[in-house]
Amino acid sequence: MGQDAQSLWVEGRVSAGLTLSSNGPQTPDARSEQVIEVSPGVRVVANGARVKGSLDYSLRAMHHIQGTSDDRLRHALNGQGSLEVWDGRAYVDASAVASEEAVSAFGPSGGSGISNNNRSATFSYRFSPYLKGRLAGAADYELRYALAGSDTRQATRSDRLSQDLSLLLQGVFNGPLGWSVQAQSGTTDYSQDRETRADSVRLNLNYTVTPQLMLTASAGVERNDVLSVQRESYRIAGVGADWRPSPRSRLSLDLQKRYFGHAHSLQMEHRTGLTLWRLRDARDVSNSPTQAATASLGTLNDLLDAYYRTLETDPIKRAKLVQANLLALGLPGDTEVFQSFLASSATLARTQSLSAILQGRRTVVTATLSRSRTSRLQSLISLGDDFDSSDFVLQQALGLSVGHRLTPLTSVSADWSLQRNEGSLASQKTTNTSLTLRLNTQLAPRTSGSVQLRRTVQDSPTSPYGETSIAGMVHHRF
Repeated sequence: MGQDAQSLWVEGRVSAGLTLSSNGPQTPDARSEQVIEVSPGVRVVANGARVKGSLDYSLRAMHHIQGTSDDRLRHALNGQGSLEVWDGRAYVDASAVASEEAVSAFGPSGGSGISNNNRSATFSYRFSPYLKGRLAGAADYELRYALAGSDTRQATRSDRLSQDLSLLLQGVFNGPLGWSVQAQSGTTDYSQDRETRADSVRLNLNYTVTPQLMLTASAGVERNDVLSVQRESYRIAGVGADWRPSPRSRLSLDLQKRYFGHAHSLQMEHRTGLTLWRLRDARDVSNSPTQAATASLGTLNDLLDAYYRTLETDPIKRAKLVQANLLALGLPGDTEVFQSFLASSATLARTQSLSAILQGRRTVVTATLSRSRTSRLQSLISLGDDFDSSDFVLQQALGLSVGHRLTPLTSVSADWSLQRNEGSLASQKTTNTSLTLRLNTQLAPRTSGSVQLRRTVQDSPTSPYGETSIAGMVHHRF
């Protein structure tokens, strides 16, 4: 079913296999389980004149032989794209994500995941048409509408819906000095909480010191009812810098004073011939499902994509290159650093991460270190999530992955991860450790087989468990 065209790549796939688990339901009272699963999927990457984007979808059907959990279908969707509707003037951006997230940060996590009742299917989307062009020959404009939502499929967690209208004007005073004005108005409605409204106007100035260095400053005002039921006005002030000394290196910093206090975003990235290093540190509010509708095929896939970005600018060729590398080494590109959890209102989070990848001729090594501290921004009622009993959720994770190609057809890989989640109460502490070993071999030009052994141990006052599983899978690409 695959086709190779300059502007479109479509590839189908199917996997089938059997998993044997010593503790299918992931509970203190272990019960063995055997699961038969079939998982068809498709990958699409478009790079046409009017349509650009990517989509990855898979359906995982599982039959539990011992009945420790109901048979189920799991959907996984990551899609994002842009459509040019009117020549250089009207566009539509869209994205959608279907995945499984932890209901509680302090419940069971990790393991084979074949019967985890702490996980919920979620769906997030964003649809954003916009107009852009030149205004009176003096400024560029962009008028954008955005509709975004998320469905948690959980009665005790909020679904969210937001609408946003914004206008951006930008131009150049003279030489290296540029300007922009942005006006924005929007609402966010939580099914378990109340609807909030936020309006803002901001003036931004940017100065190009050199072709590699740009400095920015911003000032404005915002008015919202996020922190109280009455709308209040707040000042906005910020400075920033973006430095790109070479195509392989970038450093950006943004500091702002907002209604919730200070916000910041620091991003550093450096690539050498064999390595990629990435550092990120941010403090900001999440009060919209827009963030949840950001498509990602996983930490390892994203790292490899960033590694090859300067070597291969064509998105279709780069997607094929990343996939070929993952297949040759038998590595799962969809692995995440740590799993997020469902919240029922706006949250304030400080997130930090350090990632590195070492690319050799026959070996790939990745390491990730992450920390996130999340708290509820404001709510006057009990909302049913983890923040009803805890002022914060602290997540810390460490992951190491190694893939090595033994022969042109056979590879081995190993993943080790450690995640700790902590809340205000002594009972809200979980430590999850997981080790996975894989053997992958090519059975035919587009068919491969794999055997995976996994051991997971979770230490928790409320949900401890241990699980050992072995899985055999056959994968075929069309």
